[in-house]
Amino acid sequence: MTATFTLSIIDTQRSIYEGEALKLTIPAAGGEMTVMAKHMPIVTPVGVGEVILITPEKTIDLTIGKGMFSMNNNKATLLIEDASYTDEISETAVEEAKNKA
Repeated sequence: MTATFTLSIIDTQRSIYEGEALKLTIPAAGGEMTVMAKHMPIVTPVGVGEVILITPEKTIDLTIGKGMFSMNNNKATLLIEDASYTDEISETAVEEAKNKA
């Protein structure tokens, strides 16, 4: 069995995910970063982009706003301004956001 780590993904409105993870890919300050179980301790800012979470049961794709990521003692936390499941985002919503910007 592949090793897991404990992960919490939280935005300002809700807890997105709480549980075990096999792999997490985030848009870190220095570029895309992937963490797995027993990763060295780290704290890094996170930019706007895509998060790919692989759990023992499924893969979850999120689009996130900026935030912070930390990992220590096989426990990781991703605190972000906002998040949407990638399949929740519609082309209409994207166009509306572009028009507002």
